[in-house]
Amino acid sequence: SHLELQWVMFAPLAVTLGLRLLADPRPRTGLQFGLAVAGQWLASMYLGVMLISFLAPFLIVAALAWRVRPTKRLVTACLAAAAIALPAFAGLAWPYVQAKDIRGERAIEEVRDGSAIGEDYRDANMRLVSYRWQGGRGHRVERELFPGTSPVLLAAGAAIPPLSAVTMASLVAGALAFDWSLGLNGLTYDELYRLSSLYRGLRMTARFSAIAGVALVLLATIGTARLLRRIERHNLRAAACAALCVIVLTDLRMDPGLVEYRQGIPPIYSAVTPEMVLIELPVDPQIDYMYFSTQHWARLVGGYSGFPRYTVNLMEGWKAWPSPSSIDFFKKAGATHLTYNCGLEERPWRCATALDMLDGHPGLERLAGGLWQGKETRLYRLR
Repeated sequence: SHLELQWVMFAPLAVTLGLRLLADPRPRTGLQFGLAVAGQWLASMYLGVMLISFLAPFLIVAALAWRVRPTKRLVTACLAAAAIALPAFAGLAWPYVQAKDIRGERAIEEVRDGSAIGEDYRDANMRLVSYRWQGGRGHRVERELFPGTSPVLLAAGAAIPPLSAVTMASLVAGALAFDWSLGLNGLTYDELYRLSSLYRGLRMTARFSAIAGVALVLLATIGTARLLRRIERHNLRAAACAALCVIVLTDLRMDPGLVEYRQGIPPIYSAVTPEMVLIELPVDPQIDYMYFSTQHWARLVGGYSGFPRYTVNLMEGWKAWPSPSSIDFFKKAGATHLTYNCGLEERPWRCATALDMLDGHPGLERLAGGLWQGKETRLYRLR
């Protein structure tokens, strides 16, 4: 349900390159590992925190199983990794810490609401075609965590003794990531929440499922390799590999549900400058406004996520809209300008009333207007 989850591709690279660093500690392997970890952190700080949480037990178990010694080469490789990763961490963590002093910590009620339960791992997303028959029935949209049948079955092949070092590391770290996805419903996340503000900042702990999925894929890979090694004839092994590919791709085939987006952006944004702070209405299409912002780069009071306690005036303004009293709340929330787009109004009958209120409000000055998708759009300045 979130574009953010499409940016998890650095996680399996970081896991693989972390193992390579342990097996062959050199500056080059350290730099590669640091790049992968930094890439995940920069792609999504959310998933970056989760990946680092996973890597710590994963690499510790692997190092113990391989009896890795703290040699000079290993220290040099780790320093090389840190030289890449630490500046990336600081680049995102510094503004996060600064903002934390203003907005405070994430409310524990939010974290509890974003904590998965075991049953969520049985709920499939509607986009998984093979499981569409059960997708969406009473599910929590951000907690549809079913990983598919084929990865689980293939991973089971890796869990049969004797266990390799990587298998043990994947099982231990994967089990922890699963427990952390349960958040405050699990066994250990409450300790993480208490110890670090990074974990107190995570609203949707259920997204640890993406990192648990990395462990599942690694185990499925090991299980697949075990299965194929049992086939001695090369042509049969190739046929079995192809058959497994077909099974997995059929099991996990997706319908992305893409639709054509509206052409162009509203003409009022040609009058928007980057120093403006916009409140954009109607309330619901926040993702559209974020998309439009890539053309003007003004700051937005709204958006798709945030800390509701910090945006209390915004929330009250949204509740009061389209009452004239909503304008005072928007101004207190920090907005300097306001846009209204009839083309995004789900209740078209409200458009004329809203425009009349905005044009007649003493606290607003109309700056621009125009048609978009054949509907009226307007830009106002808050006096």
